[in-house]
Amino acid sequence: INEVTQLKKHFARANVPNIGFHGFRHTHASLLMNNDVNPKEIQKRLGHADYAITMNTYSHLAKSKEKETAEKFGDILKAL
Repeated sequence: INEVTQLKKHFARANVPNIGFHGFRHTHASLLMNNDVNPKEIQKRLGHADYAITMNTYSHLAKSKEKETAEKFGDILKAL
């Protein structure tokens, strides 16, 4: 049984929509990116040869973190 067939079985067993292998891979990477996992580690997990591939594909997820990053930086400056 190939990986695609296995994945379809898992989706069916879990009673969730079949988003396909690519959708599953994208969800995996998105969850990691949204939970502040180092993008370099995500690159390794996905097998991207170039860091730019990972960032060009998933960096849009980090845009929602802009305010949080600014607040963290402000906190760092206050602590100095």
